[in-house]
Amino acid sequence: MEHQIERLIAEDIYIKVSFGVKQSGLIFIPNYQLDIRKEENHKKYKVYIRETAQFFIYNKEASKLNRYMRGRELIYQLTNDSKSIPKRRRPKPLIHLRKRLKK
Repeated sequence: MEHQIERLIAEDIYIKVSFGVKQSGLIFIPNYQLDIRKEENHKKYKVYIRETAQFFIYNKEASKLNRYMRGRELIYQLTNDSKSIPKRRRPKPLIHLRKRLKK
């Protein structure tokens, strides 16, 4: 993911993303959505993104090209760029919830 990071400010990051036809911009990801782990010779980043969240894309060249991107689209793009499969948080099955309600 380090090759995707455009700018690192304190513990927050800006990621360069592309959208549409030959358009790109920066997305701000705050530190509460990040897990940064330092390893021997590099840093490892985990980003926690909700599919329904919205992210603002800031375009440096023209503010007319600024827009919003859904979390689902951002996940697809980051997955495509990093060539890794995203991990999903799975809700507990209904059987477990029903057992808890009976207790």
